[in-house]
Amino acid sequence: MIAAIAAIITDAIVVQYAAQSITNNAVVSIFSIITDIGVYIIAFAGLFYIDNRKKYVDIVTGMRDSNMFRQDAKKIVTALGVSEVVYMIGKFTSIYLLLQSNVAPPYQVAMLSTLLAGVVSTVTANLMGKTQKLF
Repeated sequence: MIAAIAAIITDAIVVQYAAQSITNNAVVSIFSIITDIGVYIIAFAGLFYIDNRKKYVDIVTGMRDSNMFRQDAKKIVTALGVSEVVYMIGKFTSIYLLLQSNVAPPYQVAMLSTLLAGVVSTVTANLMGKTQKLF
């Protein structure tokens, strides 16, 4: 949730400034996706590491369980990979169409498109996680 909030705020700022200086809404949409995904992945990876660093340590030996970490990492990357593709398609489409229709200021369009695409990608990630027995 923290990673998503950081991505929404950063994306809104970038889209607002990009829309003021770039007239091509497709280019603004691409900047939005790059910003959003970049901030989200960096924040998610850092927070995931902080939250789970003790999970991958064998209690008896005190050694890191690399095999368990690799298995979980593969499952997470697969689930997030599919959901991120769904997210990027939904985000690009929604931000482009909303910017074209000029229904709201660019920063609001960025936040709305992030939320819309986020709902769809969260459902996808949860379905993938359940399919792979991640949780």
